[in-house]
Amino acid sequence: DLLQQVEARRLAGDQWCTVQLLLCDLFQRCGQFEEALNACRQALAASEDAARQAQVYRRMGKLYECRNQLHALRYYQQAIERFQPVAPDTAALFAEVLKDRSWLYNLRQEWDLAERDLQQALDVAPAAEKVLVADIYDSMASLYRKTARHREALAYAERSLALREEVGDLLAVAKSLGNLGFLYRAMGEYGHAVAAHKEAMSTYEKLGNQEL
Repeated sequence: DLLQQVEARRLAGDQWCTVQLLLCDLFQRCGQFEEALNACRQALAASEDAARQAQVYRRMGKLYECRNQLHALRYYQQAIERFQPVAPDTAALFAEVLKDRSWLYNLRQEWDLAERDLQQALDVAPAAEKVLVADIYDSMASLYRKTARHREALAYAERSLALREEVGDLLAVAKSLGNLGFLYRAMGEYGHAVAAHKEAMSTYEKLGNQEL
């Protein structure tokens, strides 16, 4: 309600764009698709900066992921084009968009395109962005598990777990252990799968997360 009361004439272009991006995120969390999409369009109209426009197009892609995959892919492409050439201050955002698009390719079973995007995301993601890199490793592991390249999947899953342990995010660590458990199960190594799931469960218990 507060954000909707802000008047455009009181703000510079980029500030108005920021307000609309915040509104988009809130509407998306509330499941209000049309309102979120309209906020994105308002943000696009308010900024001529390519990097800002890329952020808007990425949000539009995410809005369409479960509604129209081809629309989502087009919006992701718009975002990717606006991040070119990749600058140091936008490299992490560029890698995020590539990761998002790879998930959509993965869903569509377009394995080669998904792998290409993930590899490019790894190439440009700053090493300091450990959470992002761990997420990309996880996506690689998922892709290789689905295509029965289990040894490669295991290598990426272990790298993801190591990074998440380094960051110290116990919830993410437990989820990585769960992913390892699924991978070991796919490989027929049930003892390792049970051990990984037990360790994940123990971490969830320490965090008080009964649902997981």
